[in-house]
Amino acid sequence: AGELAAAPAAAGGSSSGAQWSESGVLLGICGAGALSLGLPALLPAQPIPTFACFLVFEFCIGLYFPASGTLKSRLVPEDARASTYALFRVPLNVLVLFVLVLHFSDGLTFVWCAFLLALASHFMRQLKGDLAAREAEGAQAAKASGRSSSLVLEVK
Repeated sequence: AGELAAAPAAAGGSSSGAQWSESGVLLGICGAGALSLGLPALLPAQPIPTFACFLVFEFCIGLYFPASGTLKSRLVPEDARASTYALFRVPLNVLVLFVLVLHFSDGLTFVWCAFLLALASHFMRQLKGDLAAREAEGAQAAKASGRSSSLVLEVK
């Protein structure tokens, strides 16, 4: 089993002591994105709220790519990244073709996208819990071995 060094717990925190993890940011992004895509389906033909939801969704996209890139670089070993990412592109492309071929209505498309983002939020919440448990195990291992500068996480 390899080892992954994480930044110390104090690094990256704000002056108030709050810390932002990539998984936490992604959890919020997926939740906000699901809401911003679900509301236009509930409020059809309402241009101002729909535009506001569009702006929220675009903001979420702007936050998503840096946060997901950082998290993926932390979780996926460098030698396996290309093949792993390629495997995830196949189902995504199948889903896109499925939606394009079936010609869903705009409202149904918004509902499906909101559902998929809500599902992503659920899985991101699970991942966040798993990462927190790993970091706690790493902190205990570091404390037991006398290391204080970084957390050591085992990659399984």
